[in-house]
Amino acid sequence: MPSLLFSLPPLSHSSLNQVCSSFLYYMCLNLLSAPEKTEQPSQEELSAVSEFLQHGLPQISSRTRESLALLSDRQCVEGAARPRQYCILTLFYLAHIHDDRFVPEAELSVAVQGFLLSLQDQGEHPPPVVCKASIYLLAVCQDKDSALGE
Repeated sequence: MPSLLFSLPPLSHSSLNQVCSSFLYYMCLNLLSAPEKTEQPSQEELSAVSEFLQHGLPQISSRTRESLALLSDRQCVEGAARPRQYCILTLFYLAHIHDDRFVPEAELSVAVQGFLLSLQDQGEHPPPVVCKASIYLLAVCQDKDSALGE
């Protein structure tokens, strides 16, 4: 069963896409603010997340595998791509902290590593919540997939 987090309709259905994006936006902010699963982010962190979710979520219309490919794309540096990558990473992070594992850890780890290398190549500094999500996902993937340690 596909995850709700990556069920956005194609961009050609703009009104439906807007409604789904809005739902995901508020769901993500609520899940990030839920103290039972994560440390409460600061107001500054929530503002940064809010900004990239508002700009990136309406642009996501891909399946899970395509989202992994976009996340790991080291050539993906144009203006609109980075907020989409931040959104995808945040969606994977929220899925993992709420026990929704819909991609193999090895594939997710490779995608996150590619994303981080892209940031390094471009000399970019993502919002702290994106760094936290990246580190969390790498740690969880390393812990869950013994093949990664070999």
